Parts: sequence; structure tokens; C-alpha cells
Amino acid sequence: MSAQLHTYRLSFAYGPQVILRSVTLTVAPTDRIGVIGPNGSGKSTLLRLLAGELEPSHGEVSSNPPDASIVLLPQTIEWGLDLPGLDWLAVNAGIDAVSNRFENATAAVAAGSPGAAELYDAALADLVSADPATFEARAMTAADEVQLGPDALVQAVGTLSGGQRTRLKLAAIGLSSVDVLLLDEPTNDLDQEGLSLLESSLSRRGGATVVVSHDRDFLERYVTSIVELDDHSRELSRFDGGYRAWLDERTAIRNKAEQEYGAWETHRRTLKDRAVRQRQWSQTGERAAKRSDEPDKHIRAARIASAQGLGAGASTTERALARHEHNRVDKPWDRWELRLDFPNTERSGDLVGELTAAVVERGSFRLGPIDLNLSQGERVLVQGPNGGGKTTLLSALFGLLPLASGNGRTGRSVSVGWMKQGRDTFGDGPLLDSFMEQAGLDLPAAHSQLAKLGVDFERAHRPASELSPGEVTRATLGMFAATGVNTLVLDEPTNHLDLEAIEQLEAALSRFDGTVILITHDRRMAANFATTRRWVIEAGRVVSDTA
Repeated sequence: MSAQLHTYRLSFAYGPQVILRSVTLTVAPTDRIGVIGPNGSGKSTLLRLLAGELEPSHGEVSSNPPDASIVLLPQTIEWGLDLPGLDWLAVNAGIDAVSNRFENATAAVAAGSPGAAELYDAALADLVSADPATFEARAMTAADEVQLGPDALVQAVGTLSGGQRTRLKLAAIGLSSVDVLLLDEPTNDLDQEGLSLLESSLSRRGGATVVVSHDRDFLERYVTSIVELDDHSRELSRFDGGYRAWLDERTAIRNKAEQEYGAWETHRRTLKDRAVRQRQWSQTGERAAKRSDEPDKHIRAARIASAQGLGAGASTTERALARHEHNRVDKPWDRWELRLDFPNTERSGDLVGELTAAVVERGSFRLGPIDLNLSQGERVLVQGPNGGGKTTLLSALFGLLPLASGNGRTGRSVSVGWMKQGRDTFGDGPLLDSFMEQAGLDLPAAHSQLAKLGVDFERAHRPASELSPGEVTRATLGMFAATGVNTLVLDEPTNHLDLEAIEQLEAALSRFDGTVILITHDRRMAANFATTRRWVIEAGRVVSDTA
């Protein structure tokens, strides 16, 4: 796996909207590159261009060798839904590509093509490394490691559940024999076990990896370079040394730019003020000298000349100001930020919710018996594996699921803002209509609030299903801020938010004095959350402990 991927002055646009501008990037065989940037800056578009799924508007993407295997695993599986799971793995783990390359190299040798022997040797080495003959057995083992049953490998991918598809992608990463692996938000929807599997699988594999991720711990542990996309210039900057080095260098670059602009602006104001003063002194002095009662014409002429000299000085200063303006230092760009605050509203009663000997049954799944209570102002972190019942527990606590036995109650004056993992808050109609109805805002106020959340006029009139997951997530948070709630239930809120938005959400939660229940697999957010209690779900039981 010694392939190299290269882009040269790569640009891409949807009609008049420029997404990427003149991007040049080299992906070396051992690179582990993390791609970051605000939502909408073109991260997923860059991956699709690298994978050959999109044609650039300008520039080119090339690989060495030209037939290098490049696979993109997107956020959601949308290709190959009719393939059995095993065949899908063979394609996305690169087994098919390695086999095809060897067949082509064999044909080139038979035809006596120039350089065919070298191509054959390289293709044979990759084939031996990929070992197609044992792939099915290894796929079964990989599926077992990610808790994906053997039936999933014979079923059509399109018939698998969302959780099964996530585990199928994990298995593909563990089996990967591709030269360049492109991953779009691979940490989304993974629990702690899944995150550990992802990191260990990636650390073992050879070849280059380019990954879009907002998981700060994952970036810090895994990547060796950061590529940042700027949503203003639409250009790319590369920082070698990993995530921590990028944070430090970004701060240093920003500070230097602000200092340089500050010095330039200070000198510009100094020159401008000096020119204005000199011009005023010249005009005032000349008028005073001309109106003077001084009888000596020589003295009066000398005073006029002195005043005019000040005017010449003003002209000199103005020329210096023009030269300074020509060497302008641009003000650092203030990118859009999610400025979020959850306003304090009517306080709930001391008791927010309670379950007593409660049991919830959903098909063959059973949770309980549960005994717990939630008090006003508590900040609870809910932990447990995917499918373990975290969302079920909260639905039972707030009366959204019937209890098979036991009792539950919700306290007085409790108003809940619930961010569901599926982000289905706004229904099928235009986002704006549902936002106005649920937030209780008129049209101008709703447009203003959505604009602050990064949803412009045109996109506000689209159905939520046509917006990016990040836009829907921001709109949901903004609706809670607009309506005012005293209890927040956040189910994986960092999914689809960029790094800056996650940090701003954390800051907003730290200022909120209501009750917060947080489900997250984002290790950095869990560490930053001022937890008062943890609810840990294990094997159908809930353990409550103080943080």
C-alpha cells in the first residue's frame, strides 16, 4: 500500500455557489489526515471528489499508481443496498479492487506492455497482503468482533437496521486493504465499545486515511495532520503534527493576524488624524494671518507662509497615508458562530421526574425494575451501550412510554426540550412553519432566530429533510432557546455539529441553570459536562451514582 493521492488547484461549485476553491493537497501513503471545518465548508464534498464520485469544476485529482484503490465510507450507507453484506464488505474493504488490479497486471504482462513486470510485482504483493482466499472467514470473524450476526452477511444491506449498517462499516474498516480510505464522520452513532474498535482497527491498517470528524478525542488520538477548510475563502490549509498542534498553531496564527491588523490600523488612524490636524492648523493659521492687523507686510507674509507650510506637511502625511492604505492588512475574518443561550425560564418543582419499581417492555427487550428520581437543577449523564435502553429509560421517565409495571410521575411545571437522536422535531413541511408553531414566534422573529443559527431565508423554507443534519440540529437547539424550557434532554447532541458549535453548546449548557439529561458518546463533551449524577444502564438494569 504505497499509493499517493494528489489534488491540484481543485475547485468545485454548485451553480454560482463555490464550495471549494483552488485546493491543492497531497495524501502520502502513511498519512492520517483529519478534515475539519464549519458545517457547509465542503468537507464531505472534498471526500467525494477524492473518491471520484464528483467531477471537479476545475483542477484535477490523480493517484500514483493510477489504479490505486480508494474507498469512501460515507456517514450513511446509500450505495450497494441490494448487495449481500459479504459482497458489500468485499467492495468496501478493497478486496475486489486488489483482485481486479492483479488481473489487469497479469493481462499487461501477457501483452508485453512496457513496465508490466513492475506493475505485476506490486499488484501481486498487494494481492498476497489482501489474501482474498481467506476473506470470507476473516469477514465472519470481523462481523463477530463488532457484534454483527452472521445473518447480516447474507442479507441485502438495504434490509439491515441503522445499527447493523454502522457495525458493517466498522467491519469494513477492520478488513480494509485499500490504498486510501476516506471516512465521513465515522464516530457518529458509535458507543464506547464501537469507538475503541474503530480506533484499534484504524491504527492497525496500512495505507493512507483521510477522515472527517468532529470527535476531539478521536482526532487527538489518531490523526497526524489536520486539513482545515475555510468557509469564507473556500480554501484549504494544512497543519502537520496532529490535532493539538493544530489548536496551538491556529491560536498563534490568529493572534499574529490580529496583532498585525491592530498595528496597521493604529498607524492608519495616527496618519489620518495627523493629516486632519495639519490641514486644520494650516487653514486656520492662513485665515488668521490674512485677517491680522499686523501692519508689517513682511511679518504677515511670513505668517502666511508658515501656515501654508503646515498644509504642505499635511500633503506629505496624506501621501504617507495613501502608501499605508496601499499596503493594507486585512482584518481577520470573523467566521459565523453558533451564539446560543438557553434563557432562564419558570423554575420547575423540586421533583422533575420519578420512577418506582418501573418495568418497561418493548418486544423481547425488558428494562427494569427501575427506582430513580430526578431533581430540579441536576445534570445527569446517561451511559450504556447502543441498544441498551438509554432512550427507552428517558421516554419512560417523562411518560412517553407505558410501564409494564411499577409507577412513574412527572413533577409540576416541567417544560422539556427534547433533542431526539433522529432529529425528527420538525416533521415533513417547511422548517420555518414548524419552527414558528413550536417556538411561538411570528415570521420576522423566526427568520431572525434561524439566521442566527446559520439557516438562511431560502433554506428556512425547505422541508427539514432537505437540510443538512447540522442545520436541523442547530435549529432544534435554537427552538429550545426561543421557547424557554427548564429541562433539556439531549440525545447525542454533538452528532453533525462542527467543532466550534460543539464548544459553544458546551458553554451554553454551563450557563443554563435548569435540569439537563445528556446522552453522549463524545468523550470530551462527557468530560466537560458538569455532571452531578450518572445513570449507567447494564444488562437491562439502571445503576445511579453521584459524579
